[in-house]
Amino acid sequence: MSALSASWLTLGYVIGQFPGTLLTVRISPSIWLPTCELIWTVLVMLCTVAKNVKHLYVLRFFIGLLEASAYPGMLWVLGSWYGPAELGKRGQWMSLSQPGPDAHPSGHLPSNVLGRHHVFGIPPDGGAQWSRRR
Repeated sequence: MSALSASWLTLGYVIGQFPGTLLTVRISPSIWLPTCELIWTVLVMLCTVAKNVKHLYVLRFFIGLLEASAYPGMLWVLGSWYGPAELGKRGQWMSLSQPGPDAHPSGHLPSNVLGRHHVFGIPPDGGAQWSRRR
């Protein structure tokens, strides 16, 4: 994935932090967070049919906007379940349970599945053309 594509996701994430948190407070988290998750899923699937790199950048920006509500929303839900004495411990366990960059299969799995190498003897078809752009 190109650095510019990641930059658009980060820009959407940064812009969406404050409004996403406010919407989590205003709208019930049981409605807002699953809605964001469903729309996020559709946008990620649409990345596979992006016609050009500009479409991909727009999709990545909106993915970042929707993704910005997830972590603060989870902390909000934890804060409403646990009291001050337990909240720090529970929040720390939630943070530690997130996969880090080294634990994430971000290199080998996508490169094999998306067409950089032969998978199961099937030659690559260029399905990951935007992820290889440098």
